[in-house]
Amino acid sequence: MKNWLPLGKRLEKITKKERFETKSDWEKLIPKSLRDAGQKPSFRAIDFYHAIKAEYGAKTARWSKLLIWIFLKMHILEISEVKGRSKFYALQST
Repeated sequence: MKNWLPLGKRLEKITKKERFETKSDWEKLIPKSLRDAGQKPSFRAIDFYHAIKAEYGAKTARWSKLLIWIFLKMHILEISEVKGRSKFYALQST
């Protein structure tokens, strides 16, 4: 019988489990450098990617576009301006 796991890797243990129930739980995924940059900082998707990469690592940063989409749908982020093909996002004011 062949090993069905890719590259012979096995899950040994799960070290951490988190549950995201509220908006504030999801907001914690936004890097601190973007949250604490000022009153209402605006940033592009590439800035978001680099901030996540610096804070959480490259493996997590690959999900940055999906996170932006989720944050837009949850009304955590909003599109503050569009310059050419670049969209600038900001935390939505409550």
